Amino acid sequence: MQIYALCLLPFVLHATEIPNDFKSVPAKWHQGLDSTVLVGYKKGEHLIVSDIWTGTPGRDAVIKHMLAVKISQWGKPFTDQYESTDKKQKETLTVTLYETDNAQEMKAEFEHTVYETGKVVLRFSGITILQRCN
Repeated sequence: MQIYALCLLPFVLHATEIPNDFKSVPAKWHQGLDSTVLVGYKKGEHLIVSDIWTGTPGRDAVIKHMLAVKISQWGKPFTDQYESTDKKQKETLTVTLYETDNAQEMKAEFEHTVYETGKVVLRFSGITILQRCN
């Protein structure tokens, strides 16, 4: 009979230390995700809005891409799309909402992709926590 022992030691891996006096340049594109409930929505329905903007909020920010998707069921992906009349630009937003242990919050998995002439030019995706409106 062989006995194996596994010892796990806690460690933290730091790729880079950030200095206190560094200069940086902001990203050209920024993305935000918001939740709301519109008049007439049933309990548990949410409108999730994704904005992609350029510039600095409060100074010269301009929303360049925006899509919204109505979610009516937990754990199921919902998608909305936009296509320009000349079909050169297309956007897709997919969002899946999950209940959390906190009744004031919900988890959102999302992907907002912008295509130009069939090629991906912007893609924001991830998992975040949103506040519940109802």
